[in-house]
Amino acid sequence: MRQICGTIIRLAKLNIAVAVGLSACTAFAAFAQRGNAGIEKPASQPRLQLVLMPHATDGSVNYIDVTLAIGQPRVKAGATLLRMALIVASIPTPRYDADAITASDYSGSLPLTIKDEPPTPSGIYRQWLAERDTVGDVTVKYRAPMRAVSASTRPGPLFDLRAESGGLNGAGLAFLALPKTENS
Repeated sequence: MRQICGTIIRLAKLNIAVAVGLSACTAFAAFAQRGNAGIEKPASQPRLQLVLMPHATDGSVNYIDVTLAIGQPRVKAGATLLRMALIVASIPTPRYDADAITASDYSGSLPLTIKDEPPTPSGIYRQWLAERDTVGDVTVKYRAPMRAVSASTRPGPLFDLRAESGGLNGAGLAFLALPKTENS
């Protein structure tokens, strides 16, 4: 029972940390939208809501269900809806092949096509292209697995998503497929 309670507390802390981080981003975005003397307002970006639901078995987190709500992204057919690095600082990320990522909007299922970008000095990236124009808000769902690590795992920065001490460790850039922005 103590192990289950400990896992629940660690997962609750993760949810709180994510909520606090997203709240800080929201507050900063609101400040940036208002502008300030001498500060240029950024272009309007769609609303983004991220929900992470960790799943644990036998006291160890084995995946996170990701739900991403994108407010009216207005993506045209053939354009990039999501983008993510396949390798970050020599650390592999989940590939999310085939139908691992699903999307829907006001018109129903939104089919996605995968396109891998040519490697560049800054990394290797994958895009998910909308097969039709988006209509209204878009909801994206996928499951982020923990990376299996062992004594033979190549050392590097801990960007990858991995189970650790009944909780998890990782950086969002290594497991979150997010909307493409002008800077990505």
